[in-house]
Amino acid sequence: MQNAKPIAALALIVLVIVWAIQNRAPVTTQFLFVTVRMPQAVLLSITLLAGAAIGLLFALGRGARRGKR
Repeated sequence: MQNAKPIAALALIVLVIVWAIQNRAPVTTQFLFVTVRMPQAVLLSITLLAGAAIGLLFALGRGARRGKR
């Protein structure tokens, strides 16, 4: 059981590396007035991090409102 965490971490690292290699093709993205060309893995990572940050902000805001009641 002590080896479960390192094995899971290694498996996750391997999956992330495979995912990054498979999504390295450049894509063009337009946002408002800006056009950016970047690898698809970078764009997906930015999207994932932005979504996680927004979710965290909503969770923290909801927790703060519950504390005031």
